[in-house]
Amino acid sequence: GPLPPSEVRVCSWNLHGNRIHPSDDLTELLTPDHRAPDMLVVGVQELIDLGPRTVVLNASGDEQRQAALEARVLQALSSTISVDSRGPGFTKVCSFGMVGLAMLIYVRDWLRPYIRELHFDRVKTGLDGMGGNKGGICARLVLGTFSACFVNVHLASGQNATVERNQHLSHILGDAFQSTSCKGGTRSSKNGFERSSRFQVSQHQLSVIFGDFNIRLDLPKHAGWPSGLQEAWLAHDQMLLGQMSSVRGFREGVISFPPTYKYKIGSQALNTKRCPAWCDRIIYQADNRLEVNMLEYDSLSALNLTS
Repeated sequence: GPLPPSEVRVCSWNLHGNRIHPSDDLTELLTPDHRAPDMLVVGVQELIDLGPRTVVLNASGDEQRQAALEARVLQALSSTISVDSRGPGFTKVCSFGMVGLAMLIYVRDWLRPYIRELHFDRVKTGLDGMGGNKGGICARLVLGTFSACFVNVHLASGQNATVERNQHLSHILGDAFQSTSCKGGTRSSKNGFERSSRFQVSQHQLSVIFGDFNIRLDLPKHAGWPSGLQEAWLAHDQMLLGQMSSVRGFREGVISFPPTYKYKIGSQALNTKRCPAWCDRIIYQADNRLEVNMLEYDSLSALNLTS
């Protein structure tokens, strides 16, 4: 028979090139209240420092940092107490990266036999498409009869880089899984990436884009710190103002959490030298025939010793 409704948890974290601090507890991020999802998607940005040398030498990601990330995720999952009869075990179905981007996908053990058609890709948008310091990594799969695609992005930074961010995201969504790029170049099948033009991100029953969008507040050039209460700052959010045409058709949960950028490490105090913003976001698009309920959309300010 058909599979029961599945709970998918998507988590995003910009590590700013730092190793995850031993005292940053991932349990509350990955399995809050020891409640295990059916599928867990973890995406990080800046797993390593994005200096010129690392961008060149770590085009496929950093194996040591990736392994350390996996170890911390598994440590958190192993401490999860199962709340149902399906068992607490998880199976990893995906682990790959590009420079500072990394994505891990885990499913409950009982679901693993239903996973098929796994495909991955990565799209560079840094240095005019030559550098993977910016861009996106994509994973798509079929769970039973349900298709899903997850895209972890790190877009152009800067207060006035909205046009560039739009171009980057359009580039990622347009090139992912394709044999020909948006610019007409050949995207060869290499490193296990099929790139056969069989799939498009938006054609899945559920498409999720998450990561560091670098969305900023649309303020005058020399405005400095925004005025009023934090809730009022959202009126200046570039994505909510409709300035990201590349996300048209995607939905986002209600933002009821503080800005995600930028904090003094080890505290919940914003860095007053930087204009605050909701840089880190999760958006999704679902087939009309698919019932999707958002259970949580939040930030976790307690994880502040790493970045």
